[in-house]
Amino acid sequence: MTRLILPLLLVATAGLAADMPAVVTHDATITFDVDSHTVTIVDRVDPGDAGAVQLDAGLTPGGDRGELASESREIDAAGELAYVFTAHQPTDEVQFSRERVGGEITATVGPEGIYLSSGVAWLATVEEAMHAGSFTIDTPAGWYPVMSGRLVAQEENGGRWRTTYEIAAEAPVDGISLVANTYAVTERDHDGVTMRICLLEPDERLRETYLERTAFYLDLYGEMIGPYPYDAFTTVENWFPTGYGMPGWTLLGAQVIRLPFIPYTSFGHEIAHNWWGNSVFVDPGEGNWCEGLTVYCADYEYKRLEGEDQAREYRRNQLKDYAAYVGGHPERDFALREFKARHSGATRAVGYGKSMAIWRMLEVELGRETVLAALQRVYRDFRGKPAAWSDFFAALEAASGRDLMAFKAQWIDRTGAPTITLGEADVRGEAVVFTLHQEGDPYDLHVPVRIATTTGAVDELVRLDAAEKTFRVTAPGATAISVDPDFDVFRHLHASEIEPTLSRVLAAEEWTFAAPTDDLEFQPLAEAFAAAFCECDAPRFTGHGKPEPGGTNVIINPPYEVLMEYAPEEFALEGPIATVAGEEYSVGSFDIVFAADSPHGTTDLIVMVGDPRRLPGYGRRLPHYGKYSYLVFPVEGGRPVRGNWMPRGGPLHAELLP
Repeated sequence: MTRLILPLLLVATAGLAADMPAVVTHDATITFDVDSHTVTIVDRVDPGDAGAVQLDAGLTPGGDRGELASESREIDAAGELAYVFTAHQPTDEVQFSRERVGGEITATVGPEGIYLSSGVAWLATVEEAMHAGSFTIDTPAGWYPVMSGRLVAQEENGGRWRTTYEIAAEAPVDGISLVANTYAVTERDHDGVTMRICLLEPDERLRETYLERTAFYLDLYGEMIGPYPYDAFTTVENWFPTGYGMPGWTLLGAQVIRLPFIPYTSFGHEIAHNWWGNSVFVDPGEGNWCEGLTVYCADYEYKRLEGEDQAREYRRNQLKDYAAYVGGHPERDFALREFKARHSGATRAVGYGKSMAIWRMLEVELGRETVLAALQRVYRDFRGKPAAWSDFFAALEAASGRDLMAFKAQWIDRTGAPTITLGEADVRGEAVVFTLHQEGDPYDLHVPVRIATTTGAVDELVRLDAAEKTFRVTAPGATAISVDPDFDVFRHLHASEIEPTLSRVLAAEEWTFAAPTDDLEFQPLAEAFAAAFCECDAPRFTGHGKPEPGGTNVIINPPYEVLMEYAPEEFALEGPIATVAGEEYSVGSFDIVFAADSPHGTTDLIVMVGDPRRLPGYGRRLPHYGKYSYLVFPVEGGRPVRGNWMPRGGPLHAELLP
């Protein structure tokens, strides 16, 4: 099944099946004519007990030419199906970034490339079916096809290539996608697994980076979860923007694959999906668990390996995402059992961020080894089968000896998150007595508390299971108290705990752009930037070049007085030198972007570009950097300096008087 991968946080629409699904077995020959955009398929189909299969509504068995349509229809399985169809969807409108996915296509065949998605029934199927069998792909010579399964043969005959993949009946897949192009292909063995990379043009640096990272992730997850479920993993470059993952391979757009952070973040996330989603499937009855679990095993695990500070900041960023996309928009919130797939910032914040946080909270309560033992048990017991949240909690209960049904109910079935506030806190002898509050219907929480003392820190895990509760912790020489200092509890952050970030601007439903109005050459470039930023045809400009109160503003090359009105403490401008978070940059050599709290109560975005011809490119780039407060782009190119302003504090910390 096609899955989405994000440059920062990976995305997937996992295979969904409530009971063990039917397996459709194929013996198919798939022939492509790239000049006429046609596909000819001869498929001997065994639908198993289903008796009938589905094809896309535009496809007619018997060799008649059809076109892919949006709905599938049921046909009798006659043993052998033969049909021809045309597929040539345009790819120029496809959009892909961490914040936004749009204009996706399902099928296209042409000289620029071949792509058929499992999201459309181009092969005979049964609803929610698995697939197995033999697939021979006939392409022009030099065209290398990739799909799930084991590559068993490839031969050239008469200017054509015939490539055969086999998917074993005991290890079926939940959908078949196929891509082909004139790739430069490299293979390398790693402990019996074939690592393969297919690039549109030879690139030694890119090739070696991805092969090295593939080996790293195979080893990491093999130890963490269990043996890799396939005989190969293939990394494929695509000519249009994608970030898809299928069983045994991933399809990354040419721009995405070259982003410097992708091999160390999103790429590993996609490999992890071969355990969660592609091997252990998702039972949809309790929602799609696999995205949050994959984030926990991949994106979050990388930060944990870097160090505790990096892991802490990652958890804080997840809470900031929830605050930006959901906190101020309660109508966007939903229970995790309702999560199916990511299609917005809000669905990502819940389906990925909140779901990941559950595993961290379990880790805090039960211990990391207990959580990993449960994951290994589920992988061992449910490999090739669907699993639900209940199956994971059963394994967690077995590993821990704890009853976790109340925990499951409040985090999987309930919408929202708790808000915790520190009330009175006093030193009484050698102890600290403090009160914690919750807003609304209280959660049952295990809350970390850190008390600073004259001899070190005292860490305590307290149970907050009421709207208000008072605790006493022995801590001689106490000087300060911090509640959830490492952001281990999934909760609503207080406004003073959150610094301005690009995501708070990107989360707005609409924007007003302000740009200088006295430069006729500047205006069309500013409009191109705005159109790319908001992905709209007619972005709204103020008309007078200054920000407006009330809405979310994106302010391009503001006048000095406007810039200083927005500038946070960590930003200064003196002549041609800008100081950002203590570092100096020449405004002629660097472009600067930062988010700042508006005097009108919103978070606005400041864009400072020396040469406006660079503006349109930034409109496409900025959505990749949502979690940051500021970006400093070298004019000559390269990775931007990025960081965050300091938050102002919050009502979960208090200094203590002796």
